[in-house]
Amino acid sequence: HTFDKIFNFTVGNIDDTAPTNILLSNVNLIKDQPANTLVGTLSATDVDTNTALTFSVDDTTNFKIVNGNELRTNKSITTALGNTININITASDNTNDS
Repeated sequence: HTFDKIFNFTVGNIDDTAPTNILLSNVNLIKDQPANTLVGTLSATDVDTNTALTFSVDDTTNFKIVNGNELRTNKSITTALGNTININITASDNTNDS
């Protein structure tokens, strides 16, 4: 005796790619602006998810992320004019980080 049955499978896409192409709308700071000054707006690309991306910054002494994608100062930036401040921004889709 045998029994046959057809099974239907739905093939879906998994979130297996980290966000890429992190962009900051502005990379110039004006010296001695007050804390909470907007530096710029962050964006990134993620080809396999529709979920909102989250951002984090490694230099939390000087910077913070507000409203999900705004890079703001945590304090007045007093670095000498013409100097460069290097920070690392991470974009996450809650599965993968870039």
